[in-house]
Amino acid sequence: MILTFDIGTTASKTCLYSITDKIELLSTHISEFHIITTSDGGVEQNVEDWWSAICEGTKSVLSSTMTRPNDIKGIGFCSQMQGTVMVDENGNSLRNPMIWLDTRSTNQIEKHLFKGLIKLEGMNAIKVLKFLNITGGAAGTAKDPIWKYLWVKDNEPEIFKKTYKWLDVKDYLTTRCTGEFKQTYGSAHLTWVFDTRPTKLKWSKSLCKTFGINMSHLPEVVKSTDIIGNLTPAAASDMGLIEGIPVFGGGGDASMIPIGAGCVDLFDTHIYVGTSGWIVSIVDERWVDLKNFIASILKTVIS
Repeated sequence: MILTFDIGTTASKTCLYSITDKIELLSTHISEFHIITTSDGGVEQNVEDWWSAICEGTKSVLSSTMTRPNDIKGIGFCSQMQGTVMVDENGNSLRNPMIWLDTRSTNQIEKHLFKGLIKLEGMNAIKVLKFLNITGGAAGTAKDPIWKYLWVKDNEPEIFKKTYKWLDVKDYLTTRCTGEFKQTYGSAHLTWVFDTRPTKLKWSKSLCKTFGINMSHLPEVVKSTDIIGNLTPAAASDMGLIEGIPVFGGGGDASMIPIGAGCVDLFDTHIYVGTSGWIVSIVDERWVDLKNFIASILKTVIS
């Protein structure tokens, strides 16, 4: 049996599956949580709300199926993407995460990307071409995590000074489960400082230098299918499980939903409508169209 969690914008969905010669859904639970808005365009959530929802969901699906904690053989996460969670050396969140809806970083994107004599689609041509060459896309809106990171750097220096790692939503939760500071390829790509060229696949020193990113804040990058660690005694106690259960890297919503929609072959396409929305096609190389705001996201599993 495996436990899976989908941490969305408004709720956590917990699912318990049995895997034999087939995959069978045994039980589900939904726990809602709040969004915190600020007058300057901020949109945040509380990590304790996420964690409480995960713990509540775990206990619910175990109870409803009379499943023993030692029957659980693996844990996986999916979540909203493009959040910014600043944590200390113990994995504690230093401030409420700025989620994907947060738009307060307008000064940061204006300063670092929109200024310049020569522009391409309204962006500094030299910098956007560097983005395109290294990442296959560009951090073109104030919602992108790189600008949120710089907003904290500019506006909350004491918090920034205490920061050990910069994580996305899912990767904060896997860290909380395991104590391991790791991030999957999809999350890393959407920071827009990760080199997605097939022969590279690593954090870009050049982009970090250009935009003032401290590379020590960047976690190890792993595959979504990797076991990144095992459930700690503290996390197991909170969740009503036993310690040592393997926790996998998992993936973000934009990476995992195509699989759930059955879109796994070249050019398979799906339309997603939720708190946000998108159209995604599976491609086998980096595609980009700045004018129409289209870019490729590195697939979750690197083969």
